Amino acid sequence: MRAILSILLVAGILVSSAVVALVLHDGAADRIRDAERGHAGRAAQELEKTLEETSFRLRGVAGLFEASEQVSRSEYRAFVTPLFGEQDALNALIWMPRVTESRRAAYERVHDRPILQGPPNARQTAAERSLYFPVTYLETESRQRPLGFDAFSDPARRRAIRRATQLSASQSTPPLVLAGSGRPGLVIYQPVFPGHKVPAARAERERTVQGVVAGSYRLDALLASLRRSVPAGTQLLVKQDGKRVSGPGSLEDGQTAGVAAVGRRWSVQASSNASPSLIVPASVLLTGAALALLVALMLRQAFTREGYALTMVDERMLERDAAQHELEGARLTAQRLAAEQSALRRVATSIAAEEPLATIRETIRTELVQLFDADDAAIVRHLDGHLLSESEPEWFTCDDDPSIVRFEMLTSPSTRGTIALLNPAGREGIEERLRDFAELASVAVVNAEARQELAVLASTDGLTGLLNRRSFDERLGGEVSRAIRHGRALALAIIDIDHFKRVNDRHGHLAGDAVLSDVARQLSALARDGDIVARIGGEEFAWIMPETPSPVAFDVADRVRAAVAATDHGDTTDLTISVGIADLGDALTADGLYRRADTALFHAKGSGRNQTIHQHGPVARVSL
Repeated sequence: MRAILSILLVAGILVSSAVVALVLHDGAADRIRDAERGHAGRAAQELEKTLEETSFRLRGVAGLFEASEQVSRSEYRAFVTPLFGEQDALNALIWMPRVTESRRAAYERVHDRPILQGPPNARQTAAERSLYFPVTYLETESRQRPLGFDAFSDPARRRAIRRATQLSASQSTPPLVLAGSGRPGLVIYQPVFPGHKVPAARAERERTVQGVVAGSYRLDALLASLRRSVPAGTQLLVKQDGKRVSGPGSLEDGQTAGVAAVGRRWSVQASSNASPSLIVPASVLLTGAALALLVALMLRQAFTREGYALTMVDERMLERDAAQHELEGARLTAQRLAAEQSALRRVATSIAAEEPLATIRETIRTELVQLFDADDAAIVRHLDGHLLSESEPEWFTCDDDPSIVRFEMLTSPSTRGTIALLNPAGREGIEERLRDFAELASVAVVNAEARQELAVLASTDGLTGLLNRRSFDERLGGEVSRAIRHGRALALAIIDIDHFKRVNDRHGHLAGDAVLSDVARQLSALARDGDIVARIGGEEFAWIMPETPSPVAFDVADRVRAAVAATDHGDTTDLTISVGIADLGDALTADGLYRRADTALFHAKGSGRNQTIHQHGPVARVSL
C-alpha cells in the first residue's frame, strides 16, 4: 500500500508540474496574440484615418466647383497645388466634368482636343456613348498628362464613379497602375453637385451631377504610415474587399482588424513572428521532475531503513508538505496570470469597441481593484486635463503615502500619465504587472484623440475655422425643428463678400484667403452666445440666430455690415459685404428659411451691394 501511495505521489508531482508549465506557456501565447491584435487594430485605425483624410481633402476640392460654376484652370491650379506638399502619397488631382453625347462636340471644340479612350500607349478617339467623364483639369507630378481621357471608358473607374454619384460619397477603385508613374495606386472619386445640393433620389443624382474630382495616390506612400504605427519587425497584410493590396501573400499566424473607408472594406493582419518563451515552463517542469525524483529517493530510503521508520515518516511528511506548498504557489501563480490575461482582454475589448473614455477608465479601475485586491485605483493624465478620470481622488495627491503604488505611463510624446493603486494586497512584481494596463490606457487616449481630430476636420472649414457647409445644414435643420417645437423665434443671415473675385484677380488668392479669414474673425467676434456662424461657399457665410426676433436680427446683421465696411483690410480697402436676413415665419422648413434669406441676399446684391435686406414674405425692408 505504501508503494502504491509513493508511486501516486511521484506521478502527482510530475503531472502537476506539467499542468503548471502548460498554463504558463498558454499565457505567454495569449499575450503574444493580444499584442498582435493591438498592432492590427492600430494599423487598421491608421489606415482608416489616412483614407478619411484623403477623402476630406477631395471634398474640399469638390467644394471649389460646387461653390462656383465657372472655375478657371488657373484658379484650380492655385487651389490644389498646396495639397501636393501636404500629402506625400498624392500623385495627381483631376477635374472631370460630366459630358453627354449631345454636348460632346461643344466640349471638344471649347477645349480643342478630342475625348479619348484606351491604354496610355494606344490612346484613340472615344467611341460614341451616352456619357463621358473626360480629364479636363489635371495637376500631377508625373510627366505624362492624359488630358481628354474618358475615365468612364475604363470598367473599374466607371464602377467607382457611378457608386460615388449614387451614394454622394467618396469611392475608391481597386489597386491599379497609375497613368504616367507606372506605379500601383488607388484612385478616389468625389462627386460634385451644383450649389452643394445633393438630390435625395439616386436617379436624380446621376442626372444632375456636375462632374467628379479624382485623386490618384501612390499605394506604397499611402500605406507607409501603417508600418510606422507598429513595432519594427511586425509583418502586415493589407486587403481590400478580401483581396491582397500590400504585404506577403499570406500570414499563417497573426490577428486581423477591419475598417470601412472610401466605399471599401479593408482588413489588416499583423504578425510579430514571435513564439512563447519556453524558459519559464521548462524551469517549472524541471523543478517538478527534480522534486519527484527527490521524493522517490526519499521514499526508497525509507523502505530500506526499517529501523528509522517513524523518524523517516515524519521527515517525509515535512518534505511532502513543502512540495505541496510549492505546488500550491505555482498553482496560485498560474491562476493570477490567467486572471490578469482575462482582465486585459476585457479592457482591450472595451477599447476596440470605441467606448467613451469615461467607460474605459471605469473598466480599467474596476479590473485593477479586483485583480490586486486594492481599496481603490485611479488613472490620471498630467496634461490637457484628465482624459481618463473625472477628477483626482483625494488619496492620489498624497505623494509620501506608503500605501499608494504608482506607475508612470506614456500616452503621447508630450504627455504622461499615472496609474495608482491604494493599499494593494501584494506588491511583489506589481510594476511589471501594471505595465500592460498602462499600455492599454495609453492606446485608449491616442484612439480618442484621433477620433476627435477627425470629427473636427470633418465639421469645420480648414481656412477660417468656422463650421463647413455640411455641418451648417445639420445645425440649421436642428434649430428649425427646435424653434417650431417650442414656438420660438429664429433668424438666418446669408452674407456675401462684394466683388470678391476682384480681390483674387488683383491681389492674388493669398490676399483673398486673408480677407476670408478677416471677415470670419469679425463675424465670430460679433456673434453672441448661442449663435452659429459657418462658411457655406467660396465667399459666402451664414449666421444662425436662435431665439432672435426679426428687428434684433436685422440690427445685429447691419452692424456687422457696417463694421466690415469700416475695417482697414490693407490693399483691399474698399471691401464690403451684402447681407440677406429672413426669419422662420411660416416657412416651417430649413430649406424654406434658407431660400428666403438667399432671396433677400439676391436683392441686396442687385440693389447696389453693401446693403442689409430683410425679406418679409413678398415685402423687403432695406437699410443702407
